[in-house]
Amino acid sequence: MHRHMALSWPHDTLTGDPPSEILADLREAIQQLGRHFQSVDPELSGVSLLPDYSMESHARDHDAFVSVSSKRQRRAKALLDFERHDDDELGFRKNDVITVLSQRDEHCWVGELNGLRGWFPAKFVELLDERSKMYSSAGDDSVTEAVTHLVRGSLCATLKQVLEHGMRRPIILGGVCHPWLFIEEVAHKEVERDYNSVYSRLVLCKTYRLDEDGKVLSPEEVRTCHCRPSSPEYL
Repeated sequence: MHRHMALSWPHDTLTGDPPSEILADLREAIQQLGRHFQSVDPELSGVSLLPDYSMESHARDHDAFVSVSSKRQRRAKALLDFERHDDDELGFRKNDVITVLSQRDEHCWVGELNGLRGWFPAKFVELLDERSKMYSSAGDDSVTEAVTHLVRGSLCATLKQVLEHGMRRPIILGGVCHPWLFIEEVAHKEVERDYNSVYSRLVLCKTYRLDEDGKVLSPEEVRTCHCRPSSPEYL
């Protein structure tokens, strides 16, 4: 068995365990991405990059999700420059992140930036989806191009090695089976697991004419609904 493995896998001169080289590459790709966020986003400069493999860390992940999801204030990213001409206006530059204080008017919102408050055209910004995470310009490829290479070039290539490790390579429709098919299948199974519960609550909202989807469903469940094709019965 040992001889077979030695012939089948490239030898890792550090440990003699071929998969360790793949894991080392994955760790380095994640570290590079972490260092990128630290160097570009000042708010993340003090974040530790040391991995935490304890089970307790998963409980903290849930607390962090609840903390982010419970925040009522929305933020938006500026799509264009907006010059301030009056005292009640809020000026900003493209890619600035604005805290939205009011959306009562469909066309003019009220926001805050750098300690200043005022109104601005709603069409000049796009709301950020921060229901389960905080936005950072370091991870926005439209603002920071370097992150594209780190994610698509290094991280994705390493993840592909991890997913393909130990897998056979069947030919499907004339091409090699891509690991993304496996990721999609796992994602669909996870969605299917909670879909019945989400669907019943949506039916409840429709039956009693409740416009309460945002309160009846959690942020992640709302996202699940939009990702999954709607049932014709619900429509």
